[in-house]
Amino acid sequence: MFKKKDTVKVTAYAPSTGLIDLFPIEHRKFPKYFKSFQKAENFRSIKTCPGFVDLYSNSLSIPAWQDIKITISSTGNIEVMAPQVEYSAVSHPLEEQAPGVWPGYVSVKLESPWLIKCNKDVPWYMIQPTWEQNSPGNFSVIPGSLEFKYYNETNINLLFPIPETTKHILFVQAKLLLCYCLDLLRSIVLNANTYQNKKLINY
Repeated sequence: MFKKKDTVKVTAYAPSTGLIDLFPIEHRKFPKYFKSFQKAENFRSIKTCPGFVDLYSNSLSIPAWQDIKITISSTGNIEVMAPQVEYSAVSHPLEEQAPGVWPGYVSVKLESPWLIKCNKDVPWYMIQPTWEQNSPGNFSVIPGSLEFKYYNETNINLLFPIPETTKHILFVQAKLLLCYCLDLLRSIVLNANTYQNKKLINY
């Protein structure tokens, strides 16, 4: 595809400076609760696990850009409330787009305002941000492979079970991490000096 020594540059674009400031394009910091881990003799925390460290060293994170309220009724109806309707969410009926898949579930696509541009055709894998979730069962991220050289959108598809009786309500707070985008070509190390400054463009 390209030589290992080639520099990979990633740039985030957004329709406002506030969103640019919010987007943590470099995902390098461990979750805050890891600070509570105490050092002790013969004690090894998850921070010593190569798989965990590599996840944080080779991924981008996409946080929620605003507060979003998602309500799912026992009949499968979906209601979305957000300050900016343009960048909220839509529902794609699973029975139409993927007949037979996940019976008893509904899909909600969060329409992200961010675009990502990569100068190389690097494959990225969008996965669940499990380590950032207090309750991993609140929502499931539908995984997928992306590339940001020719296709720049960062929409996120979530999966919810249809509640049997009462409605299910999910409050997505701004800054909540919604997914990891993992660099599948791990031979290309994306360290701090490989990233361009975040830029602003007009949509």
